[in-house]
Amino acid sequence: MFESISNKLTNLFISVNTLEGEKLEEVLSQIRVVLFEADVSMGVVKNIIDDLRKELLGQKLSKKIEIADFLMKSLYEKILDLIGKNKSSIAFDPAKKPNVIMLVGLQGAGKTTTATKLAKILKEGGKSCILASTDIYRPAAQQQLETNAKNNGFKSVEIVAGQSPLDITKRAVKEAAANGSDYLIIDTAGRNELNKELMSELESIKKIANPIETIFVVDAMIGRKSLDIISAFNQILPLTGLIATRMDGDSRGGVVLNAKSITGLNIKFFSNGEKIDDFEAFNPERIASRIVGGGDIETIVEKVNKQMGGEDAQKKIEDKIKSGKIDFNDLLIQFEMMDKLGGMDKILGFLPFAGKIKEMMANRPEMADMPKQIAIIKSMTPKERKTPDLIRNSASRRMRITKGSGTKLADINRLVKKLDEAKLAAKKMNQLGGNFDAATISKMMKGFDGSGLNDVDLSKLLG
Repeated sequence: MFESISNKLTNLFISVNTLEGEKLEEVLSQIRVVLFEADVSMGVVKNIIDDLRKELLGQKLSKKIEIADFLMKSLYEKILDLIGKNKSSIAFDPAKKPNVIMLVGLQGAGKTTTATKLAKILKEGGKSCILASTDIYRPAAQQQLETNAKNNGFKSVEIVAGQSPLDITKRAVKEAAANGSDYLIIDTAGRNELNKELMSELESIKKIANPIETIFVVDAMIGRKSLDIISAFNQILPLTGLIATRMDGDSRGGVVLNAKSITGLNIKFFSNGEKIDDFEAFNPERIASRIVGGGDIETIVEKVNKQMGGEDAQKKIEDKIKSGKIDFNDLLIQFEMMDKLGGMDKILGFLPFAGKIKEMMANRPEMADMPKQIAIIKSMTPKERKTPDLIRNSASRRMRITKGSGTKLADINRLVKKLDEAKLAAKKMNQLGGNFDAATISKMMKGFDGSGLNDVDLSKLLG
């Protein structure tokens, strides 16, 4: 996500030796090009560059680390102003059941999948949901929503053949009220264009449902041009926010970077994958940090904690780390957790200067080969997993495991080395208090030099 713009900005930041004289204008020109390529509107780019010029002019920075740090933080503030500083949540009125959320948008934007993902987020927040589809035009659209809801433990309004979208809406509101549901999520039919008849249908659905939220689901791959459509929708059918989908694709960033300034609407959530868990609240500070290459360690820590399975499970892992007695069972838990988080490549995307880190990791492909590492550990006996020295000191055991896992001795030797690295990481974490919080993990990753954009450690990248 934002990999293209982030990599270009990272390469620019770490290549600058001075901000004096003509060099400043050269740097600003390069930033201007990157923003244009990211589909940011011309007027917005001009304002950003003018503000940066005022801020950078006369700055006496001599070290590459200072310059890169200053450039990153300065542009971060401008991006944050652009996308809006306030995190926008889903409205809820406890006196009003159901609170209706109406999803609208173009065909193919992913509204049906988004409806289920949104329901899961709301459920995790303690709210009950029921889903309904008024899309009688796309073949099997209603069945798709019904299947998605059933597979993820949500109620959906029964499909009645021949009913109109307006009749479905009336029945859905009535059923959700009878069930005492906190939310009713209505998935409407997608539009290819601003067809008067279809827009009139949406207006009628909105009048019946009286939604607390009317959210436009936008495909981030379409880019900035989709925002003109959103603005047109907003005039006819006042919207309360946006959800961006396909953020895991090769999006230039146009939707995210321009949505607030062009439409006046906040992005509330975004989807960054096909799985139901690939759905996040839009946190402007974290998004701005990712865009300029500062990473988003807070989000990955939250994801890790979620995968740990609650406070009891976390405590067991923390106690094991504090004891220093890490074995192959612990590595297996780590690898399986990483797999659930989307794999090494996705995790690296949350780290500061992700593009540069991925370049360095390209020379160590074994780091991303989790299936092979999992196969090796599962080919061990329970005793071998608990007693790593048995593997370390026995060539015959290693040979048996290679045959059982379809791997090579070099793969097992790398896994043993990885266990040693994990023990070293546990030792460092203990020195920092042994807590699984963003600040601790960030400090550990940066050699104890600080965390976040306030203290960026670029020494290893700059050489």
